[in-house]
Amino acid sequence: MPCEVSFSVPRDVPGTWKKFIASPLEDLLPGTADLPAVDHTESLNDRPFGQVGSARQVWLADGNHAFEEIVESRPAEYLKYQVWGWSHPLAKPLEYATGEFWFTAHEQTTAVRWQYSFMLSPRSQLGRLGGLGRWLFRKAFIQRQWAAYMQAGAGAMAAWLATP
Repeated sequence: MPCEVSFSVPRDVPGTWKKFIASPLEDLLPGTADLPAVDHTESLNDRPFGQVGSARQVWLADGNHAFEEIVESRPAEYLKYQVWGWSHPLAKPLEYATGEFWFTAHEQTTAVRWQYSFMLSPRSQLGRLGGLGRWLFRKAFIQRQWAAYMQAGAGAMAAWLATP
């Protein structure tokens, strides 16, 4: 059940990657009326963010949290991470989510594509419904609340990454 947004940054790919990896997540995910902003993160190990195996706890402005781990990283090209263990009530039917970023040179800019996909827990009511549960989750959450959250995040990322 993927959701995807794209944006452009007026700098080269290495510069965009470097700033992206070093950016506090709270500067990139401002939240929406339905979903809270990121408040802060806490590292769960000694690996720097962006390296495979780096993990952190992500705290939201409403006090809820989730865990995030980098599962694949090709510097200045691709980043893949998984998110799980949400305390937010809207995430109860989820087993995990996978986020991916692609960074591509386009003339004097960097095209960034961000995709998110969700895996329903087979133990959840929606997960037990199979295809119908996935359709309901996509219509009720992904195409409305999550799509708006990603659009807000893409706007914030584009503005933040464009600054010197």
